[in-house]
Amino acid sequence: MVFCKGKFSSLKALKDLFTRYARFSRGVMNLNKSSIYVGGVTYVRLNQMVQLLDFSISSLPFTYLGAPIFKGNPKKIKFQPMDDKVKLKLAEWKAYLLSIPGKVQLVKSMIQSMLIQTINVYSWAVSLLREIERWIKNFIWSSDISKRKRVIVV
Repeated sequence: MVFCKGKFSSLKALKDLFTRYARFSRGVMNLNKSSIYVGGVTYVRLNQMVQLLDFSISSLPFTYLGAPIFKGNPKKIKFQPMDDKVKLKLAEWKAYLLSIPGKVQLVKSMIQSMLIQTINVYSWAVSLLREIERWIKNFIWSSDISKRKRVIVV
């Protein structure tokens, strides 16, 4: 992901950078996977940018490396897809016959790694974090995210 100003000199320098990188690395840039995300640009200006770079036009929001990229303040609704993904993963693991340490390791390696990128970038809604924490606790102790099990530690 590269950020730059929409000046033609910046865009030409960016195109030159991509061309030189491709030449020196002996790689080819995949233009089908390259997109422009802009805001506050006229349609004519946007078309000029697309013609210069040969990128497709995309819009916000989108997902980059599993993290949602959006404009504005982080709201609960913007993280709902990740929340649902965590819930689905935990529910899928219900059928596995795992020990408690095995469940803890699975949560640490999978669920926490799914969330770590976005938690470092955005302030999540506390209600979502509490909900995910409840699901994790329920999964570890009862293997079912919807069943709460009381545990007595002596």
